[in-house]
Amino acid sequence: NEQFGFVHIAMQFDDFAELMHYNNQKRLAATGVVFVIGIVVSIILAARYTRPINNLAFAAEKVASGDLTITLPEKGGGEIKRLTENFNKMVNGLRETKELEAKLKEAEHLSKIGHLAAGIAHEVRNPLNFINLSIAYLAGKFEPYDESKRQEFFNTISSIKGEIQRLNAMI
Repeated sequence: NEQFGFVHIAMQFDDFAELMHYNNQKRLAATGVVFVIGIVVSIILAARYTRPINNLAFAAEKVASGDLTITLPEKGGGEIKRLTENFNKMVNGLRETKELEAKLKEAEHLSKIGHLAAGIAHEVRNPLNFINLSIAYLAGKFEPYDESKRQEFFNTISSIKGEIQRLNAMI
């Protein structure tokens, strides 16, 4: 426990303060870079996962307004891809339903036209049959005795009956 001497150490604390200040700046810069990288990665990931959902929402609005030509590309994986596939199937089903409705409407329209035509044909055939029967009656009742007039009379009767048969065939 004896003292043999002493050592005098002189230090400048300015160097430590400068060194600590430099280290603090480096740490702040590194922290800032890490935060910027984290924010950029977060934005990229958010865009990657929200873009398909936004596209799907936009397409759903278009379908709701009646545009059935929309189909979405089925990329990616997981739930988003399954959701997109199901959306496309739904739109295809709606499109097929709309086409079937249009065909059904057209068939119904053609059916109505057919009923109308059948009704008109029936209404026109009745007078034609009456005219045909009346002409046969008149031919028997007013047959001329003169041979030359008789031939002309039967030619006229045959022409009228031929025209009636032609009309009946057209109906």
